[in-house]
Amino acid sequence: MNILYVLPSLSKCNGVSTYAINYFKNINKEKIKIDFLIINNKIDEEYKSYIEKANSKLYLIEKPKIKTFFGDISKIENFFKNTNYDIIHCHVGYISSIYLKIAKKYNIKIRIWHSHNSNNSEKNKIKLLKNQILKKIALENANYYCACSMLAGKYLFDEREFTLINNAIETDYYKFNNVIRNEIRTNEGWHEKDFIIGHVGRFVPQKNHKFLIEIFDKVYQKDKKAKLVLIGDGPLKDEIEELVKKKNLEQSVIFKGTINNVNEYLQAIDVFILPSLYEGLPIVGIEAQAAGLPCIFSNEITREAQITENCKFIKLNDPIDIWIKSLIELKHNSRSNTQLDIIKNGYDIKNEAKKLEDFYERLMKERI
Repeated sequence: MNILYVLPSLSKCNGVSTYAINYFKNINKEKIKIDFLIINNKIDEEYKSYIEKANSKLYLIEKPKIKTFFGDISKIENFFKNTNYDIIHCHVGYISSIYLKIAKKYNIKIRIWHSHNSNNSEKNKIKLLKNQILKKIALENANYYCACSMLAGKYLFDEREFTLINNAIETDYYKFNNVIRNEIRTNEGWHEKDFIIGHVGRFVPQKNHKFLIEIFDKVYQKDKKAKLVLIGDGPLKDEIEELVKKKNLEQSVIFKGTINNVNEYLQAIDVFILPSLYEGLPIVGIEAQAAGLPCIFSNEITREAQITENCKFIKLNDPIDIWIKSLIELKHNSRSNTQLDIIKNGYDIKNEAKKLEDFYERLMKERI
């Protein structure tokens, strides 16, 4: 069975990339071969190496741009004309419409559109109209629909039926380990009484970093041992760094960039915070809970993300003091091994990869 994954990027600290690689690593490669088509030039070398060692192929064809639209479409057409896949599984939002339409033209029988978000931050009316047109085209050219949460599926697919595929993780990789916690804190120069707040995510409007800095600024005014660790990169990173300088927080806000050991930093921090404007179902939220962390999520994140009892959801328009009070209350929260909770709720990648295999096999039988 030959499958093509169409992804926005293949980079660390990107939820869609993490989802795809997690399943790729755990799927039965004797039965299923997955290749990757990446639509922007962000490819992590470690991911690339793993894919190539598994004898899968990695293609980079950047998404169509306005100035070179017809030439870019021609490149995509040529790609599908000269390859042969049983299934195309698109993870690139509205732009999936282009790939699904061309895949249908070249007789790929199974065309899956996968929703990873429950909203978007677009305000421009022309772009909103464009998205609606692309959505209509994608819905017409896909013949199967998948989502990471009920909220994400209902947002993108209207009344159509869809299959839920959990954002599963390597639970062994994230379970709480006090030895790793102490090693990271020692290496970073964090003392036992330092209060470490963590966030993982790209620097994009969706992740709401400005609000996060506002929250931390007020936490720091109450607790000078507080530190904020930001893991990830993105187009708004420089702007957030300037905001941190403006508030004189350079010594207390730590920009780690993209790192290979997010799991170890989740051991080291004390509270995880995700004040996103919207999410499908944040895989990093599952990872944080797998590390036994208390988590504070915005109420724009689906309650489906709550696996353990250590989660609190706060409205974005609630007084900021509620966010601050909640963070400080969780400062001394005890950690425990939550691995069984993660597995029981369907987020262990070994179990979920087998379910995905069965899903693909069922689709193939339907199309014979």
